[in-house]
Amino acid sequence: MYGLVVGGFNRERYIKMMDEQASHTQGEFEKNGRIRVVVQDNSPTHTRKAVRQKWAEWEAKGLYLFFLPKYCSEMHPIESEWHQ
Repeated sequence: MYGLVVGGFNRERYIKMMDEQASHTQGEFEKNGRIRVVVQDNSPTHTRKAVRQKWAEWEAKGLYLFFLPKYCSEMHPIESEWHQ
């Protein structure tokens, strides 16, 4: 899964994107228990209060978030690209 955003990215756009992912995931989750796990960094956009309040709703639909450890760029492949 990926999200493409042209322009700025803020919590409202992030929540909208994740709500859409949760909706797509819900059918598979209800049908066969298949979950979706999103791996992401600890960007403030991913961890703001408004976002944290959505976590339980997303999990109920089968969408789970896994956060990479802080300051662990070797686990985040895009980091090596940004250094170029």
